[in-house]
Amino acid sequence: MKSYIGKVVRGIDLSEDEMMEAMNMMISGAASPAQAGALLTGLRVKGETVEEITGAVKALRANGSFIRSNGGTIAIDRDEINIEAETMLSTASGDDGSTRTFNVSAATAFVAAGAGLKVVRYGTRVTSRLCGSADVLEQLGINLHLQAGDIQRCLDETGMAFFYPPVSSGPMGKIAQVRQEIGIRTLLNLVGPMCNPADAAIQMVGVYRPELTEKTALSLKRLGTKAAMAVHGEGALDEISICGRSTISRLSGGEISSFDLTPEEVGLKRASIEDVAGGNAGKNASIIKDVLEGTRGPRRDMVLLNSAACFVAAGLDISFEEGIKRAEDSIDSGSAGKKLAQLVSFTGDTGPYVRKEFI
Repeated sequence: MKSYIGKVVRGIDLSEDEMMEAMNMMISGAASPAQAGALLTGLRVKGETVEEITGAVKALRANGSFIRSNGGTIAIDRDEINIEAETMLSTASGDDGSTRTFNVSAATAFVAAGAGLKVVRYGTRVTSRLCGSADVLEQLGINLHLQAGDIQRCLDETGMAFFYPPVSSGPMGKIAQVRQEIGIRTLLNLVGPMCNPADAAIQMVGVYRPELTEKTALSLKRLGTKAAMAVHGEGALDEISICGRSTISRLSGGEISSFDLTPEEVGLKRASIEDVAGGNAGKNASIIKDVLEGTRGPRRDMVLLNSAACFVAAGLDISFEEGIKRAEDSIDSGSAGKKLAQLVSFTGDTGPYVRKEFI
């Protein structure tokens, strides 16, 4: 581990195999917290390479648990990056625990599923004062405390599945405290959403810097993903934005293409970040319900645009404009809302669950 730290601080890139070994040492506890923090910080300063990202993901996948997706499944993931102080500073809108945007990706998952895609999401429960999507999903009435067999059955029967282990468990549990203590975005923010426990052939991944979209898409290609979009929205959004320009790198047919996209290009009106602001878990759950019930406005447009990206990535639509129409139909026909109701019903019957009141 010391040799890898020494390489990184001298600006020398690690090979894929070296990064796999280093990550295995971190997640097994063979590397000390100081060593893990030094390596992660060094990689951040140097700049992570495609080989380093790929090696880290391979190590994490090898130490994780999986379910069968049986093809045709899309993973829609963004890192619950608000456990880092640096990210808290850039995404918090106040001292009341509110976030800059509502949980767009959670709403997008229901719209995509309502249009016929199988959807999986993977994340961790955040430990900061900012609410994560797991908190919002529970406010919507979804029981996330499912065993692996129940998660598999949930995907098979409802077309959706959510993995939300505590941040202290799973392959990254050994370095969870390190992430909190160093307080900056690191390689772990990139690789978490790429772990893909359902081995989905299609992935939508949000990243925190525009220059990382192409690296992420190239890494997904090396990992065997068939189709993907890695996205970043202007204003430090790890999703496609209607508030400005978005950077997108698309993997399709074995080729990577990168481009910028504005809301005006696809017929949507530009909005301010305040127009798509969220709040605590209860408020964000209410916003998602409103969107799924057909309430129009910037928040709906944000979901339409991100859902359209899913449909284009999956090959259901050629253009974002066509994808937006499909997303509108998923919402306005009631299909997206029915997916939420179906998931609430299934998970509620699966195990003990006490629903929280909106806070």
